[in-house]
Amino acid sequence: MPFHPPNEAEIRSCREQAKRHQQAAQRSGRAQVQAELPRGQREVFQLKIVLEDSKPPIWRRLLIPANLRLPDLHGVIQLAMGWNNEHLYHFMVGTRSKGLRFYGDPDLLDIDLMQEAEGKFINDLNVPIDHLLVNRKDWIRYEYDFGDGWLHRLTLEDILVQPLQLARIPRCVTGQRACPPEDIGGVFGYGRALEIVANPAHPEHQEMLAWIGPFDPNRFDLEAVNADLSEAFTDKPQAPNQEEAKPEAPEQS
Repeated sequence: MPFHPPNEAEIRSCREQAKRHQQAAQRSGRAQVQAELPRGQREVFQLKIVLEDSKPPIWRRLLIPANLRLPDLHGVIQLAMGWNNEHLYHFMVGTRSKGLRFYGDPDLLDIDLMQEAEGKFINDLNVPIDHLLVNRKDWIRYEYDFGDGWLHRLTLEDILVQPLQLARIPRCVTGQRACPPEDIGGVFGYGRALEIVANPAHPEHQEMLAWIGPFDPNRFDLEAVNADLSEAFTDKPQAPNQEEAKPEAPEQS
């Protein structure tokens, strides 16, 4: 059959359907439980993030606000893992046999409107993580850099209740091993790079050393990660407006 571009009514209908999917995704799956919390208390998710197929495993354990929005969770993962935020990302829920859905920025990823209308791709702008992770052991995937294809498995290990001031700042509890260098070629390329660096007789040894520089695959600096998270997610006091800060001139008598 010949292709007929959608008319204005069909485009409007698709946009309305996409909007409904997005609005539904903004609802917390734990709203009833959270409504019964004592005043000043908030839920905190304990997440374990594992870089899939990394051997030995590269992982982090985090405490994050249960209502953290996905774009902010993306930022947390970047800082906790040690990525440089140089590439695109999306979150993945389900499987191909059980309704795989993607969450991300449709403009950056050039997503077809029909995918949004069908609920296969949802704008993650206002989606809280507690819409996707509701119960302990729930898990989703996060993919960073579609070229290298770094897949991370995010598992909800525990649900805690903490005072608001403590709960609102993401923190890393522990973790192991360094984040791979950017653009190294995914898990396979990273493994190959480590083999080359460890073998001074390899013909590419010096070239690889020059590219990745001094690199310790076992290094993980918990203090530095938490300093970065605190810097990124702590509200900064606003400097007073200079015009407002000027003292008023005395009235002339």
